[in-house]
Amino acid sequence: MVVLLFILSGLIPISIGLESYQNNIIYVDDDGTADYTNIQDAIDNANEGDTIFVYNGIYYENIVINKSINLIGENKNDTIIDGEWEEIKDTITVSNDYVNISNFTITKNNKLNSGIRINSRNVKIFDNKINRFRNGINIYNTSDNFIINNELIGNSYGISLDFLCNNNIIFNNSVFDNFIGIQLRSYYPYDIKTNGNIINRNYISNNEQGIYVFDNNNSTIKNNYIINNNLYGIRIWSSSNILIERNIIEKTNEIGVNLVYSSNVLVKENNLLSHA
Repeated sequence: MVVLLFILSGLIPISIGLESYQNNIIYVDDDGTADYTNIQDAIDNANEGDTIFVYNGIYYENIVINKSINLIGENKNDTIIDGEWEEIKDTITVSNDYVNISNFTITKNNKLNSGIRINSRNVKIFDNKINRFRNGINIYNTSDNFIINNELIGNSYGISLDFLCNNNIIFNNSVFDNFIGIQLRSYYPYDIKTNGNIINRNYISNNEQGIYVFDNNNSTIKNNYIINNNLYGIRIWSSSNILIERNIIEKTNEIGVNLVYSSNVLVKENNLLSHA
């Protein structure tokens, strides 16, 4: 009995320690049958590392994520975040590192703001549909983020990296019917330029410009399918050490690849087909 008590007394602190690190799942449903009816209320009451699961419905909110959480929709076609009611705000603002957002339609009939604006690092945005914004996804002056398998439709800029944004990965997204599909731009003083971004395996179609890179160094554009864009398939301006490799650039009305005031740009093993 003494030995058994000793063993159990040793196990109790261990089980308490494990329980303290278990992350919670918080449920949101606009019909009132879950923990919360609003996503922002769930975020405000979440702890670091929690998962917020949002059931299908339309949520008229502008959301600020200031904790490291997972925000997951039930179905990206039917779980809708509509920021229409706050015209001057971005629909989702991410201001904390290590945030994951997936399985939503994010929309707003107002091209003044961003669907998702990222001001932090190690954020993963995947499996979302984002439409009718100035910037579908805007990474602003930050690094080490992942934009994967999203649909960006009918925005001014599908995916936009602005100012000093380094080492971000844009992978396997469908980007169509925007003014510019994907853009990297620094506009940074004192010759400090964005570095090390990767645009890989995206489908970029029916935009005025497919990919626009301004004032960047050491970035890679590879394995993309760029079709039916109006002015340029890829345009590189005031940049250096750019690799453009193994892209299919088809049916651009003006120019497939356009280089302006740029140096050390390697254009390698691309297919440029049916240009005007």
